[in-house]
Amino acid sequence: MPLAVPMPLPPARRGRRGVGSLLALGLVLGLGLGACGGDEPAAESDEAADGTERRHAAGPGHAPGGHGHGAGHGAGHGHGAGHGAGHGHGHGAGDAVPRERPLARVARVGGRPGTPRPFRRGQGLGPTATLRTGAEELVLDLRDGGRVELAPHAIARLGDEAPAQLFLGAGQLYASLPPVGSSPRPPLRLGTPAGTVEIGGSGEIWITALPTGSVWVGVLGGRAVAHPAGAEEPVEILAGRSYVLGGEAPTDGPDDRVTAAQLGTQLIEQSSPANAPDTIPPALEALDAALSRVEAVRREGEALTDRHREAVAAGSDEARAIQRELIEHSRTLGRVRRALLGAYETARARALWAQASPDPTAQRRPRIRAALGLETAAE
Repeated sequence: MPLAVPMPLPPARRGRRGVGSLLALGLVLGLGLGACGGDEPAAESDEAADGTERRHAAGPGHAPGGHGHGAGHGAGHGHGAGHGAGHGHGHGAGDAVPRERPLARVARVGGRPGTPRPFRRGQGLGPTATLRTGAEELVLDLRDGGRVELAPHAIARLGDEAPAQLFLGAGQLYASLPPVGSSPRPPLRLGTPAGTVEIGGSGEIWITALPTGSVWVGVLGGRAVAHPAGAEEPVEILAGRSYVLGGEAPTDGPDDRVTAAQLGTQLIEQSSPANAPDTIPPALEALDAALSRVEAVRREGEALTDRHREAVAAGSDEARAIQRELIEHSRTLGRVRRALLGAYETARARALWAQASPDPTAQRRPRIRAALGLETAAE
């Protein structure tokens, strides 16, 4: 477990809840991968515009879970090659897939006049782009819902292993998911070097990823759920509260984005890159363990499916009992898939933060996508 060290904050503008100097945050240190601080060079993108029409990762509105695995064996719990067809979510291997919009579009680019702007309004972006904002602010509208505003000197990347997914390697962002009616919508998932932060129904948050590897989250409206790396249970964060991923519990925090930005900037200025051991290997070990667990659970499901089919063909009374096992197995599969997704998001964000090249998660990605019930996308 990383060491929590209190870091008092200097005075800042007080928000509606009187935030000013109320925070004495326990920053989770010892997570750093080396010197990642300082200003980034001018904004850059690995792609001029990723307007490539891509397939949905998990079907709109459905993050990987216990659904969409197989071609409908038993009680919809098959585990064959047609991942994504069970329960009617996702795409089967042989389905005709419609052309889709890019993962995000640039809604606005902010910066001083005359600053070179490699991003332009309306530009489509996909998972091959490393988003380095430099001195600019970059505002993205995500295809599957939500808006993300990357502050200057942020490093981020879009993901397609879940709908509305983005990895923040360094810097700050504001993210919002407005309320909607009764129609289903996927959560907004923000992977960081210290874990994943998720907005479900609606909410707005500020995230600061420090040079030390610590991550501070302020919830400005609604609610968010944090999944700290290696933690057994998620942490709920309500409006007006803040949380350091890996810390004990949320504390009082800002409820407006101006104060949140000020606090985040002060935290960055007070931080220095930790001289800690490389934490990419532990992240990859956790990822491999989660991946192996999902693959083992899927094999168990295949065996259950075969037993159920044989029992039905034989007219055995055992079929009903096996069907109940399949239902419970589906819940287990959903649970371990969610753990895998979180481990992947953490490892991916750490690699982005460390600016590791090549990305150490790349060779695992086809297995990860298969384990999550997604089609394998070309890198």
